[in-house]
Amino acid sequence: MKFFAYFHIMAGAVALVSFWFPLFTRKGARFHRTAGWIFVGAMSVILVSAAAMTVDRVISGNRDIALFLGFLTLITFSAVWGGIMVLRRKAGPHLMRTPFDFAILVLVGLAGLILLWQWWQTRFPLLFVFGLLGVVTAIPEMLAWRKPPVAEPRYWFYFHFESMIIAGMAAHIAFFAFGSIRLWPDLYAGQPWWLMLIPWVAPFPIAFAAIALLKRYYRNRAGTPITARN
Repeated sequence: MKFFAYFHIMAGAVALVSFWFPLFTRKGARFHRTAGWIFVGAMSVILVSAAAMTVDRVISGNRDIALFLGFLTLITFSAVWGGIMVLRRKAGPHLMRTPFDFAILVLVGLAGLILLWQWWQTRFPLLFVFGLLGVVTAIPEMLAWRKPPVAEPRYWFYFHFESMIIAGMAAHIAFFAFGSIRLWPDLYAGQPWWLMLIPWVAPFPIAFAAIALLKRYYRNRAGTPITARN
């Protein structure tokens, strides 16, 4: 586990830095693609090591923590996977509706429901936040599969940066929630308990606001109505 933890931390540092370069460089340029693949590579190492540590928690009997870590790993993998695969499926959003993609949604939804059940038993706020995230992410998407997908021009472009911003959000949550405590052990000493929730929750409104603003900017520039579905 020390081996996986070492690579997990190193990959996390690379992901934190490389995430910002594609966001502020010309889309489709060589530097944008190179930095993007570095981010994806770092996130892949993070996901593999996180999965290994989740299994270790299951083996050691700490299944509540294992479920929470497993959920974070799963939802991050979903974002990274979608962000990559949509670039290979630009012909239409129907190509994103594969059995594998649907299976990921089912797993995310089930994990979210289990986290909500754990929250009901323990009243630990983070379980409610992430359990609700899993449910509201997966269930509407699963229900939408009953209808033909509606796409605007370059739907894949919006889907790609939305997925990558969510993946970057997960990397920053991991750093501020886990890494900050290791770097500064006394960071929350003597502070109200709710301050510890800030690094877990604060990235959500920031990431979703960034996604909304970027969509508005690129749709306005392309002359596409803001209300068009992606």
